[in-house]
Amino acid sequence: MAGKVKLVKVNVDEAPKLQQRFTIQAIPTLMVVRRGEVIARQAGAMPLPMLRDWVEGSLARAWPRPSPPERLSRHAHRD
Repeated sequence: MAGKVKLVKVNVDEAPKLQQRFTIQAIPTLMVVRRGEVIARQAGAMPLPMLRDWVEGSLARAWPRPSPPERLSRHAHRD
């Protein structure tokens, strides 16, 4: 995921304004934030495989890939 996401660890005891802004009530709280908007949130620890799945799924929802262009059928009518 290098180059795709920026991982930031925040100590809420040292950054109470961020804790308030994002309504953090549990530690750890994981969030995917895009342009200041929380796209996905997960409270509590989880095993690494579940964490990877959560991150990948959250990123896929936050940045959906464009649909591939429709292909013209070989039998399409040409003018």
